[in-house]
Amino acid sequence: MLAAVRLNNLTGPDVKPWHIKATYRLLDDKGSVADEGVYEELWAGPVKSKRTFTGKSFTQTDYLTSGGMFRSGPHEDVSQLLFDLRRELVTPLFSVGFKNGEPYISKPVDVNGMKLLCLQVNMLPSNGILNCVSIDKPILRISVYASDHLQILHNRILNYQNNYLAGDLKIVRDEKPVLIASVEQIEPLEPLNDSDFTPSPDAVAQPRRINISAGVAVGMLQSHTAPVYPQSALAARISGTVALEAFINVDGTIKDLHVVQGPPELRQAALDAVRTWRYRPYLLNGIPVEVKTSVNVVFTLGH
Repeated sequence: MLAAVRLNNLTGPDVKPWHIKATYRLLDDKGSVADEGVYEELWAGPVKSKRTFTGKSFTQTDYLTSGGMFRSGPHEDVSQLLFDLRRELVTPLFSVGFKNGEPYISKPVDVNGMKLLCLQVNMLPSNGILNCVSIDKPILRISVYASDHLQILHNRILNYQNNYLAGDLKIVRDEKPVLIASVEQIEPLEPLNDSDFTPSPDAVAQPRRINISAGVAVGMLQSHTAPVYPQSALAARISGTVALEAFINVDGTIKDLHVVQGPPELRQAALDAVRTWRYRPYLLNGIPVEVKTSVNVVFTLGH
């Protein structure tokens, strides 16, 4: 599992700066081209990158800097599929949040004669993410996002600095292709020019943290551990709801957690469980941001 994360990631600590360019086509329900253009990115580190999406009628550029994220061009109405494209080429396993020792399910499958091993963290089925890799080497070939009804096919695999990415990418929603892309270039970024990463004068800072409702947060939940009912509370017939305030990192892990209210005897059990939960990163205009939300943990006595 961890080998798959490492091999299918262009932003690891050992990866040297790179430049990527890919062409894409967005397809409508009838399979006709709705838009087409180019995704291009210069990357020199987690807080030093410049990515641009160009379509028939827009150009949007995001700068990631030590001072935050800045955006030039449209701030809305850019298809989420373009951000899915970038994720699947550069960090396809980023949102899954695999951790060393975390339990997962693996199952061998045969897809049109291609032998794959499908991996899934033990998560809610309705919101699950399934990643299928080659059996001989964990190179990603298929991603399935159940909550978004997406299947993503990785073909013409390219090797860059001993990391792998799809040369050809197809995103399918409800069995209909909605995006097709091809990588035209993937090359070292040499020489490195700092001015390329300086936000343009019209670039606007993007929010670093937003508030979301508990209901929205539940829809983002990918894996969760049920709380262990304290024996002392069971013996005393104590039940109820523990309300928590949670801060979720851009990678979907819990950053901070506080009790708002609830039976004192149940609070620690709720905290211990929720700290292990994993969420799908929340995207604001295609950019992962930290979120603040509430979590309700219900303890119910059996009959």
